[in-house]
Amino acid sequence: MIRISLFLYTSICINSVYNAHFRGGSISWRPATSTSSILNTQQTIYIDQRYAWSRSAAASSCTSTTITSYGLIGDTTVTNLTCQSGSTTCTNVQYTTAISTLVLCTDYNTVLGMSFGHTSTAVNLTVQSYMDTNSGSIG
Repeated sequence: MIRISLFLYTSICINSVYNAHFRGGSISWRPATSTSSILNTQQTIYIDQRYAWSRSAAASSCTSTTITSYGLIGDTTVTNLTCQSGSTTCTNVQYTTAISTLVLCTDYNTVLGMSFGHTSTAVNLTVQSYMDTNSGSIG
């Protein structure tokens, strides 16, 4: 019983420290053009990432110099967005490279102790099913 309690306590402490500097964010995607998708052809989409971080972590601390030099901020332990579907699906749509989660520093607030960043990455995927990019429906 003591071993289980110690394990749970340790796991909870590690998890809360691990995510201590992340303040929130969003990931979204949009088509590069409004043209209709054709099966088995490439279509470019943009994956937009916006994150907020505590400035207390060195990798997430944004300054005026970071902004003017197009510096990247973010978590240095989880640095990629990867395909979470089965390997066959990821290969069929040609999503085989990881996308960095490090974002360009866009602004910061010293009173709140937060840094903010945004990036947009173009990705070419092979269309495997009909996708109406104007309404967001998949058929």
